Amino acid sequence: MFTSAGRELYNVGQGSRFAVSADGRQVALATDKAIHLQRGGTATASIPLAIPSVRSMTFSPDGKRLGYCERRGLYVYRAQDGVLEYGYEPDDKRMRFISLDLGNRFAAAGLDLDGGRGTVDRHRRGLVVLLDTAG
Repeated sequence: MFTSAGRELYNVGQGSRFAVSADGRQVALATDKAIHLQRGGTATASIPLAIPSVRSMTFSPDGKRLGYCERRGLYVYRAQDGVLEYGYEPDDKRMRFISLDLGNRFAAAGLDLDGGRGTVDRHRRGLVVLLDTAG
């Protein structure tokens, strides 16, 4: 992490994806085994990953939640301690998550229907789901 003047504040390490909260105080770094949450350069939580394929990761605007999606599921955790708040996996196992936008109340995710190799419209069908975090 660097200041706008280019001075390094701290090094979060190496990973495949990262997200920064809107206020710049929190960072999430995805590796092959976990998502590591930091606040001001200090580790606050670690979220184990079942598979190393985080496709999208973002903080809610208020910084209270971190959401990520992998191929077959979307998961939202409390940023302060890494506790799972909810997850969503579509009934159709051919659906693949491709994007995520996390609000303070709603989460929107884009999904793609993988028709399989060699199909003409393999990636031309999809949907967007809107999830209410209040249940």
